[in-house]
Amino acid sequence: MELEELERNPYYDVLSKWAPEIAGSIQLWTRYQKLRATYAGGGALDAETHAYQPGVLPKVIWWCWLQGVDAAPPICRACLRSLIETLPDDWQIFIVTEANYHELVTLPEAVERKYRAGRITRTHFSDILRTALLAAHGGVWIDATVYCTGDASAFLARQELFAYQHIYRGIDEGFPGASWLIAAIPHHPILEATLTLLDRYWQDHDALVHYYTFQFLWYMAAEKYLTLWRRMPQFSDVPPELLANELLTPYSEQRMAEFRRMSDFHKLTYKIAPIPEAQLRGTFLEKILARADGWQPGV
Repeated sequence: MELEELERNPYYDVLSKWAPEIAGSIQLWTRYQKLRATYAGGGALDAETHAYQPGVLPKVIWWCWLQGVDAAPPICRACLRSLIETLPDDWQIFIVTEANYHELVTLPEAVERKYRAGRITRTHFSDILRTALLAAHGGVWIDATVYCTGDASAFLARQELFAYQHIYRGIDEGFPGASWLIAAIPHHPILEATLTLLDRYWQDHDALVHYYTFQFLWYMAAEKYLTLWRRMPQFSDVPPELLANELLTPYSEQRMAEFRRMSDFHKLTYKIAPIPEAQLRGTFLEKILARADGWQPGV
């Protein structure tokens, strides 16, 4: 069923009102299948082009704020400090910006052109950038809004590919995993195949057909190399996202210890509306922001 036909179906309208999660899953899968029909064939995922070679994960963290660290929101600077203070000294944290990414990777011409023209947002450009960096160099991409509370470096160093997975969604919704933390050896076939698909997609399009287009293309690559994907240990992306739901609740050492037991990494957000100082005082968010260089209440 085509997406437009699905959305015109009166039963889908009823489902959207009474069971929006189910309707959303159907919509995602329909969009994925339409995109897959175009991009999963035609040699884009040729096994010979993306041959698997065993490798060792480099001890490199890729952390990106394209405008530079000084321009990053306080919560991002706090997250960066959490990585610096928690990970061992033999791990390098590389700050990726507009000024230096050209020194690290060569991106497809269509991507560069459409990014400069504003057709690709910074958010979605970072999806392409993380894929290119990991495919070329390996290491661990960690979003600027990921807060670190434990040293998972030994675990990550043993992996050929790792991402927190959308286990609760199931395998049939076009979601391979959360992209805010991805670890990979250099030239991993799933990352190289994803980059190939991103290149082909942006040659054909001037905009996203769906917010989760990157996830859909990543899923096509995971589907192609399912044996490699299934080697990855399963960790749900739910526990790392729980702290974000309690940022404005009163800080508790006991609750923070519970978050630490659930995960070493916590996906937060910088998209927080201005908060009165009185409302911020004593919260988890205030405790986290206190780690940002130069931050003070009201800034």
